[in-house]
Amino acid sequence: MSLSNPQIRKLKSLAQRLEPIVHVGKAGLTDSFLASVEEALDSHELIKIKFAAFKNEKESLATEIAARTHSELIWIVGHVAVLYRMQADPAKRRVLVLHQPAIQEQPPHLNPLPQTTGERRVIPSPLSHKGEGQGEGSPGLSVNDPLIQD
Repeated sequence: MSLSNPQIRKLKSLAQRLEPIVHVGKAGLTDSFLASVEEALDSHELIKIKFAAFKNEKESLATEIAARTHSELIWIVGHVAVLYRMQADPAKRRVLVLHQPAIQEQPPHLNPLPQTTGERRVIPSPLSHKGEGQGEGSPGLSVNDPLIQD
């Protein structure tokens, strides 16, 4: 299951209010630890795991936990990892993450952004009007002028 960026942002915001449910201790990734992670994912869908030990290896361990529990690693912040696995039964789902349809590219004639041709456009200066101190034929400012670039 691959999550879109808006879905990941939603899960991150929901996870900020959670407390860690499972703690990785000195024993590491034992079968009983993975069983407790499976149980927590089944009941909560979105969980935090605190790394009390193995703090230097948290990235690799979090990835391994996600792979072995068939869940998504959402985030690692500090010594805490956030995992998500959608409940298979829709009636038991506690976390609602909407399906995001793929964004389709619009045909060029419907695209509101102008196509650039590489030509220099001349933007008239407010002072380039006749009788305001500038001569006729004042070039104004160019798009490539360093004064108006971001």
